[in-house]
Amino acid sequence: MILPLVLSQFENLRHIVQLNLETIDLRVLPLGLSGVFLGLQLLGALINGIIGIQVEQQNEDGSINIEPVNVGTRREGMIHRLKSVPHTLGGFVIFGFMAARLAGCLTLLYLSGITPVQERKESHGKQFINCPEYWMTLTFAYTTLLAFATFYTQQKSNWTLRYLTLVLLSVLGVYAYRDIWPFATYHSEPRDKEEGVLLWAKLAVLTVTAVIIPLFIPHPYVPVDPKNPAPEPNPEQTASWISALTYSYLDPLIILASKVVHLSYEQLPPLADYDRAQYLTSHAFPYIDPFLGAKRRHLFFGLLQFSVRKFSEAFISIQIQFC
Repeated sequence: MILPLVLSQFENLRHIVQLNLETIDLRVLPLGLSGVFLGLQLLGALINGIIGIQVEQQNEDGSINIEPVNVGTRREGMIHRLKSVPHTLGGFVIFGFMAARLAGCLTLLYLSGITPVQERKESHGKQFINCPEYWMTLTFAYTTLLAFATFYTQQKSNWTLRYLTLVLLSVLGVYAYRDIWPFATYHSEPRDKEEGVLLWAKLAVLTVTAVIIPLFIPHPYVPVDPKNPAPEPNPEQTASWISALTYSYLDPLIILASKVVHLSYEQLPPLADYDRAQYLTSHAFPYIDPFLGAKRRHLFFGLLQFSVRKFSEAFISIQIQFC
């Protein structure tokens, strides 16, 4: 008796949600998400500005002499900074992916901008001031600005990149629900089929910028100790998401091991800086050494507290494997 009642209530709820989704234009969701992220960025910039002013006032002693800078020296310094941009971002591969993502955002902005113009021509000059496609145009304008900003903020913070990826994924999700999901049903059809080729061009560019590039772009090397970076990072530290999930960054080592009888120490990849003894001792001893402030307890609990993240990941992996 209870199970049929629960199923009927669930079916009613599903119909209500489906009707609400059909009456609400989901293209407003990415714009709302962009507004939230923009507000967070402005709030963060305001807080950082206030903190910066306070620090400058504390460090100001009135004895700083400002030397004039030669125009030629300034110009040479600017040229040098422009040439060093790919290296500061993590290399030419990462720079190429970032440039492709920027090109994709510009393409989406262009395609979204000409869509209302195309609709206006086909409707014999009717005004489309309330056209929802303009919401997507504003969203793509915001993503384009974020794509530009990643060239400057990637070394300082990853939040700009995260906002960009989340907004693009939200746009892709909206288009997938409106124009791809209907192909899996018998009674629905794509909502934006009037756009024609423009629709599928936007979906293709969105798939590249929102899914393929974030999955395959390598991570820039970020040392755990900025004062003592590793001469050569471990491949695990710069592997892309897809490479880390599939462990494909180990392929060169496996291929090399298949060609020789024995791998020498020099042929092994360098040790990651977070696995070095100097880093581990400096961060683990406060949890296990009573003379450095650790609690007097069994050594196991100190190591467990220090490696709680790794133990949690191992526990979850084991549970998933058994399931």
